[in-house]
Amino acid sequence: MTKSEAVSTVKRANTRLKPVGDNCYRIAQQRDIRLPQKEQKLMLARLERELTPEDSAGPALREAVDIFWRELFAGADSQRQMDLANNVYSAVRQVQSDRWSRLESQYGKVSHYFDRFGQIKKRYRQPKEEEVIELPPLKGCAVTLVGLLALVVLLVWWLLS
Repeated sequence: MTKSEAVSTVKRANTRLKPVGDNCYRIAQQRDIRLPQKEQKLMLARLERELTPEDSAGPALREAVDIFWRELFAGADSQRQMDLANNVYSAVRQVQSDRWSRLESQYGKVSHYFDRFGQIKKRYRQPKEEEVIELPPLKGCAVTLVGLLALVVLLVWWLLS
């Protein structure tokens, strides 16, 4: 794996993990439209998919999420929910930070890969295969046939004039 591919992989993995913290904030602010049980199921499934054994802060994140859900279902007040959501968000950020630290220890500095908005610069992105627009064979033949017919009509008109 090249350095560019590794940076892109970590960026995507961190992006996929970010909704865990965001959803906890949304739930704590009572702006969630899903049932809490469904949201909990989806969040735990996301953690199962996204956390790897290499994530040393992964157990702390799981623990923070478990405490958040336990307290939410126990009827914690809104301030307590916000504090717990903040703990989850901090744990998510720690996992993300650890991933970048591991990447930098393996490949070296990576900050030059990003623009001022935190997106990977265009020159480091993997080029996408350009699609070549081709006319279907019958359509190409039809265009050629119409062109030849017009040429014949023009030639006949010129000869008869």
